[in-house]
Amino acid sequence: MAASKVKQTVTLLESYRGRDKIMRTIQFTSILTSGLINKVAPANAVKLKTVAGQLGLCRVILRLFDDIPMLAYNVFAGGLGQKEKDPLVRVLSLIKGCIDQLFFPVEHIAWAAENKLIDIGSAKWWLLSVTMWGISLCFDIMRCAVQLLKQHQKIKTVRKDLETEHPPSSDGHDADASELKRLEEQQKASKLQLLKDFCDLGCAIHWSAPGFLWAQKLPDSVLGLLGTMSSVLGFHAMLVQQRKQKTK
Repeated sequence: MAASKVKQTVTLLESYRGRDKIMRTIQFTSILTSGLINKVAPANAVKLKTVAGQLGLCRVILRLFDDIPMLAYNVFAGGLGQKEKDPLVRVLSLIKGCIDQLFFPVEHIAWAAENKLIDIGSAKWWLLSVTMWGISLCFDIMRCAVQLLKQHQKIKTVRKDLETEHPPSSDGHDADASELKRLEEQQKASKLQLLKDFCDLGCAIHWSAPGFLWAQKLPDSVLGLLGTMSSVLGFHAMLVQQRKQKTK
């Protein structure tokens, strides 16, 4: 059992996505802890914010290589909604995918400008990248909301079929029960993704220009909590996806 856990951890650390999720979780838990201990241990709080800042910078640098993988995902893996059957979900996925693709070069320009590699101001490019992230999250929230509505309707129909159309011992009953389980798993995943998006949107708004909603106003404890919740939910979704792939 212990060997299996160690192997799973090593596999996670060796993968780019797994390592990024670990760094993101540590980044936001550091911000959260810093906010919680700021009054009783200010020196340690500063150290934790330094850790969070360096991990955030590391993730920005690693994203310099994400343009082509994102393009491949959008074109070949359904990132632009090619596999979606519902027209509205397809359109929302298409818009989100395009924004996500454009996010990377914008962030690259911001990073290059901040490090004096190009002679332009970096602040407006960082703000643009955060704004694009926030807009992408809004489209994903709408997409999840539509999916939840569709899933609820389908679950309601399947449950009605189970109760009225098929006897418990029939093949039709077993098929409907299997379909119900699949739909309920999809609904749970959509709910968790929606919660994750709202947590991320809270962070994105905080990093927006002052004067917009709660921009620059969240204490570190709240910002860290939102980011930690989002990171844990992202971890959960990734592990669920890995388990599904192993059972195929």
